[in-house]
Amino acid sequence: MTCESATIVKLAVLSSRSRMPVGPYWYENLGEDEFQKLCGVLIASRFDKVTCYPVRQKDGGRDVTQKTDNGQIVYQVKWSKDAVKDPVTWLKNAVTGESDNIKARVKAGAIRYVLMTSVSGTAAAATRPNGRGAGTIDKLDTMLAAYAAEYGLDSMECWWRDDLDAIVSTQPRSVLWRFQKMLAGPEAMRVASMRSSGEPTAVGAAEYLISSGKPFTLVRGEPGQGKSTLGRYLSQVYRSEFIPDEPGAVTKRSYSAGADGGWQPGTVGGQLGEGVEFGDPPLAGG
Repeated sequence: MTCESATIVKLAVLSSRSRMPVGPYWYENLGEDEFQKLCGVLIASRFDKVTCYPVRQKDGGRDVTQKTDNGQIVYQVKWSKDAVKDPVTWLKNAVTGESDNIKARVKAGAIRYVLMTSVSGTAAAATRPNGRGAGTIDKLDTMLAAYAAEYGLDSMECWWRDDLDAIVSTQPRSVLWRFQKMLAGPEAMRVASMRSSGEPTAVGAAEYLISSGKPFTLVRGEPGQGKSTLGRYLSQVYRSEFIPDEPGAVTKRSYSAGADGGWQPGTVGGQLGEGVEFGDPPLAGG
């Protein structure tokens, strides 16, 4: 590929928690390949003239590229499920590990380099001389400024996990559902409750389960995506049939879908919801 100038954006990804992620989007559940595809979708949704390259191929330090008036932007994705104790050092190693590729892109006219990571940064500001007391965000910014001068780039920067969360939250339902393994808790419920138009409804998944008419329904999902929460909610909906309405109550009775897409009360047949929690079976002889 030839170009007069280029901007390099490197997506360096690592899980900061090996067991239980925190936040609305659990990128660790996606795996390396799916996370790279998600990053491609995020870039393509924000910019024009984007090319997403196939995963697990020798790409010369480019997983996604974008053509601009000033040259080319190159995105490089790196992912790991393992915890990282020192994200600044890990990201530093990600940069130096791509040193030859960066230099090659600079010769082709690269002017900018951006890291994108699933690691959460810390926002503490420096409180002592020489930048001491600074959080990982400010520390990495200082380090990347030095690397930018070394490689001859105008600038280098990092988009942390919170930056990615902000971008993902603006995506349409189709994108969130495509990468549903990353959805957790309330966010999974929110996406499940959106109509095809993308507008959230009052109930969504619960509405379907109540009005389905099927004797049994299998609800699947990754850990933390809200299956138990949905089950508890449904139990309360059914139980509400046996509780008198209080004055001024807006939604007290259980509902099912009406002709206008809304809910109509008193149509679940007076069923009594009961939740049963299943755990691991006891050990033999226990």
